[in-house]
Amino acid sequence: MATPTPLQAMPDSPPSPPGARPHPLRAVAIVVLLVGVGLAAAYATSEVVDPVYGPLRTRYRRAVAAGPSVQALSLGNSHGRAVRFETLGLRGADLRSAGGDHYEALHYTRSIRPHLPNLEYVFVTLSLFANDNNTDPARQEVRKQAYVATGNYEPVAGDRDAVFAARLAPVVRADNWEGVVAQVVRQLAAGLPEARAAHGGRAERGGRAERGRRDAAGGARHAPPPAAAIRRSAERKAALHRSWEQHSLSQNPALCEEVRQALREIARLSAPARLVLYTPPYPPTYLRHYDGSGGCHLDRFAAELAASSPGVIYFDDRTLPPFTDDSGLFRDGDHVNPAGARVYSEILAERLGLR
Repeated sequence: MATPTPLQAMPDSPPSPPGARPHPLRAVAIVVLLVGVGLAAAYATSEVVDPVYGPLRTRYRRAVAAGPSVQALSLGNSHGRAVRFETLGLRGADLRSAGGDHYEALHYTRSIRPHLPNLEYVFVTLSLFANDNNTDPARQEVRKQAYVATGNYEPVAGDRDAVFAARLAPVVRADNWEGVVAQVVRQLAAGLPEARAAHGGRAERGGRAERGRRDAAGGARHAPPPAAAIRRSAERKAALHRSWEQHSLSQNPALCEEVRQALREIARLSAPARLVLYTPPYPPTYLRHYDGSGGCHLDRFAAELAASSPGVIYFDDRTLPPFTDDSGLFRDGDHVNPAGARVYSEILAERLGLR
């Protein structure tokens, strides 16, 4: 019987040449690169399809484009609705923001002032309360808007967290991505003739119905709220603003001096244009619940700044006689309505020699 031939052992695999074996750092680099490409694509898609803070950015760019013809600039918060450029007879740029404060006003002044060579007036609201640039989501959202709108990411008062969030805003804002998806769907639907025709028909029918509803409700909508509603709103607003300022002061003991410094810099940057600081009219009920006496006393500081600076004016109009709870000049507990804005702007025009 033949002796069986022993099985030959399989030779060991030759060693891998240098570089053939995957390196952990290379794998990490590939993952980082893919994530970076994805984020870049998301950023570009967002900015092209549905730009983040689009209306505010458009408003800022129009102001820059109109630069040499802009005579007046409005900064601050929603109380600036009391100033109407049309009534003043000035061509103006409105860069106010809802919930904005003197930090945003300073940022906008730094960013746009070089583009407005013929500026004559800078109007800045001087509310009875002051906010801090803290890390609260609502405050950071306002600040992010200012950075994105101007494209200027120089932090205000060390506000680096909001700057970082502003740079990522086109990617991380859920409402923006909802807008992107909706816009893409609309564009796809508009590309189909039958969809476009159906959409047009629905839009036309919807438009007629909406115009009918607006016409029917027009009188009631434009009628000023009764004095009782103004008083209830004024009491709520006063309590809210008081809590805002108390929270800000607890978060930042240096708040008052920082705000004063911001106003000083706004005055310096505005020159030779005249800086008009103004506290607009408030309903008497609001002032009974909150007169600003417990906060930063910005009214006193503004009066001192105006007395020592030839280019600064301060109008403390919180108790202006025509504006009462039942005057029909307020839209709510602390904002004037369009009729109130016309009345107030006519008063400003007389004071500034524009009439």
